[in-house]
Amino acid sequence: MHQRLLCAFMIYFWLDLGSPFSVDIITLGFYGTSTSSSLSYTGPGIDTAVRDAKVTYRGVFNITHTVLRGAPGMDCLTISFDGDALMGKYFYNRQQHDMTVIIVPGCVEAPAINKLASQWNVLFITGATTYDSQRDKVQSPTWITTTPLNYPTISAFCWTLLKSYNWTTVYIASNAMSSPLYQGVAMALSRLLSQVSGIQHTVREFNSVKNPDYYDELLNEFRIMSRVCAFFGHAAELRKFLIQAVSKSMTNGDFIYIGLETFHNSLYGGLSWNTFDPNKDDMLRPALRSVLILTVAEPANKNITAVKMFEKEWIMLSSDRYNYTYGEHELVSPYVSSSYAAVAVFTKVLNETLALRDGFDPTDGRAFAQKFRNQTLTTVVGDVYLDSVGERHADLLVRAFHQDDDSSNMTLTDVKVLSASGSKLVRLQPIQWANGIGPPANEPPCGYVADPRSCLSRTHHTVLVAAILSCSFLIIILIVTLCVGLRLVTL
Repeated sequence: MHQRLLCAFMIYFWLDLGSPFSVDIITLGFYGTSTSSSLSYTGPGIDTAVRDAKVTYRGVFNITHTVLRGAPGMDCLTISFDGDALMGKYFYNRQQHDMTVIIVPGCVEAPAINKLASQWNVLFITGATTYDSQRDKVQSPTWITTTPLNYPTISAFCWTLLKSYNWTTVYIASNAMSSPLYQGVAMALSRLLSQVSGIQHTVREFNSVKNPDYYDELLNEFRIMSRVCAFFGHAAELRKFLIQAVSKSMTNGDFIYIGLETFHNSLYGGLSWNTFDPNKDDMLRPALRSVLILTVAEPANKNITAVKMFEKEWIMLSSDRYNYTYGEHELVSPYVSSSYAAVAVFTKVLNETLALRDGFDPTDGRAFAQKFRNQTLTTVVGDVYLDSVGERHADLLVRAFHQDDDSSNMTLTDVKVLSASGSKLVRLQPIQWANGIGPPANEPPCGYVADPRSCLSRTHHTVLVAAILSCSFLIIILIVTLCVGLRLVTL
């Protein structure tokens, strides 16, 4: 009771006696191009969001922004070795503020920073990554994430697609040399499928650098184990995989390949095909109708004009502040805007909370984190829907290649959508399947290895069942005929 009265007095003092509430935002990260969660990409998003918040909420609260940068040469993996030490050293020696929050793009170090945030009871927001542990509110009571791409959501989306076509035998191929996002989704999907009865799945991790010819081995194994392959790797590697599938006559409509489209930048290859034109790629073209692509839709209510201006500024700031120059056709990844959103939703909720004057405790990150859950927060970069554990959900799309009516060009088209708050796929366009009929069967009539004996056995079984049914039908007709005849004789 005394604590609540003290908090109420503190807020009254901050808002009415001219002593602005003070916030310290701590950001940890590294420079470089090893992953798109690097500050070289996402830093400008956080910087501009802090700048805008200072203007928007001037007189309500003051913001101090501290960026802890890992040593030169650090990447997503190596920052996890001493990222918690960097954070701890700053945290225990920082100047006192009314509230402290940790906002990072996030990479492999995120779980370790989450442990610190939990111990310190401070709000922790990741703008570019998340882990399964984020959903465990015992381990992660203060963790919120605004990333549009997260392992649990994408893996559940993939399972929804598989289930819709009754594909219950799945082959998962994961490239160890791709972004950690792909590997994380592959592992999350494997864990999910392991919990579903009646599902058989195989996971194969490969290294496209050490063994560039491994695709042939993968396809040979895939052919005898499944007809549905979920491929998690960069677009350029998926292209090589599909071309190899064409050479092995595995794009005739009996097989389906599911890929994940992340971002349209040079690091990820760009499944928007911005680095190569499928209509001019004779080797790839035969495989196009055997591919389904999973991706994230554009955020709802995004201020397109403002975002375009932001993107120009973010590209400039990456060069000026973070020593990275975008390529000529390279686009800004959604991680930059989702990192902007991380700051935007925090400052928005803080402003609303201070306005209520309900005696909230700014040192209680657990209680404050609950204010974000189960709501849609509007920002200039789009709506952010956070679920019951503070994990962002975005509209998700299934895309497929369609041949244009008036030409032979193939265009990547949205064919199904799963809304952020929905559970069922909604059809947008019919899919032009490679066989011209429909989706491939989960298992061929003669089995995956096309064993003649298996096919013969199944044929014999079918013939036997048909014969039994036919005989039964004839016997019934005979009995009915006899009964009718006897009745007529009696009459």
